Amino acid sequence: MLGGASSAPIDARTNEIATFAVEQLKHGKANFPIKGNLQLAKVVSAKRQVVSGTNHILVVEAADDAGPKTLEVTVWEKLSCNVKENDAAMELTHFKLVGPAAE
Repeated sequence: MLGGASSAPIDARTNEIATFAVEQLKHGKANFPIKGNLQLAKVVSAKRQVVSGTNHILVVEAADDAGPKTLEVTVWEKLSCNVKENDAAMELTHFKLVGPAAE
């Protein structure tokens, strides 16, 4: 649906995008406070929103040295025609801590 976010399957591509988001957080690209090595555990839910490209809105479980946490992240996947030379095809545009990971 154009404009609104709709449910999306959790598949290999979704996991690839979630891994990208966690790597961005892990390497300080989004000014997210982590304690040690942040690792993706699993994707809990996924939505997609068609914009000028696609927003992938994911709830993920990850863990660092302080323990497990649940995060909401949004990754904007740009249309290939809008990706300029030396420009990234994806960008982490939003993240927030939504709680500890479910046990």
